[in-house]
Amino acid sequence: MEIPRPAPPRSAPEREMLEAWLDFHRTTLERKCHGLSPAQLRKRAVPPSALSLLGLVRHMADVERNWFRRALAVAYPRAADNVSRSLPIRLKGVNQPIIRT
Repeated sequence: MEIPRPAPPRSAPEREMLEAWLDFHRTTLERKCHGLSPAQLRKRAVPPSALSLLGLVRHMADVERNWFRRALAVAYPRAADNVSRSLPIRLKGVNQPIIRT
């Protein structure tokens, strides 16, 4: 089953553009991981690289969490502490959460 990937707009208001590009990149990674076993997700892409799809998922989650935490800290200082609890990422077939908060 192919996972449809949304096409982000070329021009849109800032929030709409941000959400569209986040959806695009999240879906791209989801498509690459779809149907893979936990062992395949952990497999290194090209030796001696330490990069795996699971590592890429962790990286993207960390980047998003960090960015939203910093952005919210400026606009809503008290809300920033709750961001990490609201962004868990899980993959089917992987027993433990990818991001632990």
